[in-house]
Amino acid sequence: MQKDSNEIFNYFNIVINCQFPEFQTTTLNYNENRLIYIYSGQLLIEINDCKMTLRKGECIFVRKGTILKTEALLGEKENLEIILLLFSPVFLKKLYHQVNVKYLPMETGRSIPEVVKLPLTPDLTSLFQSFTPYFKTAVEPAQVIINLKILEAIYSLLNLDKQFFNCLFDFGIAWKSHYSLN
Repeated sequence: MQKDSNEIFNYFNIVINCQFPEFQTTTLNYNENRLIYIYSGQLLIEINDCKMTLRKGECIFVRKGTILKTEALLGEKENLEIILLLFSPVFLKKLYHQVNVKYLPMETGRSIPEVVKLPLTPDLTSLFQSFTPYFKTAVEPAQVIINLKILEAIYSLLNLDKQFFNCLFDFGIAWKSHYSLN
């Protein structure tokens, strides 16, 4: 079964936007950190008067609370198709308590900027290529599969740069003092 164009599919914090054949401008503001991957087409991103064009195969990390203006740049041959992964605080808190914290970078120096263009490492390439079947069918991935994909994305970011730890696992002072690491 083929998906209809102009549809947005949200599978438990992974959003797959398929085929925007018409001009579309959107403002995105999420309370979650997120990854945006361009599966096909081009997307113009504007943040604080700075503009960046993302092309097929490119990916950015966007910190929670960052407001992005986006515009689909449509060509004659390709529509815009994106994959948007949201890292919910609930999921991150559960993960934080499941992993052995002695292996996590507790003190990292600099903070992550609001938007980071990521190099396409083998980890990230593998993650995003695994979504290809969902672009072509109406099959919805199971919740357990989605959780594994989000987990894979988190570890891919941490493998890329340990500085993502502070950004992903920053739950506020009250939370940190309540769940001490001792």
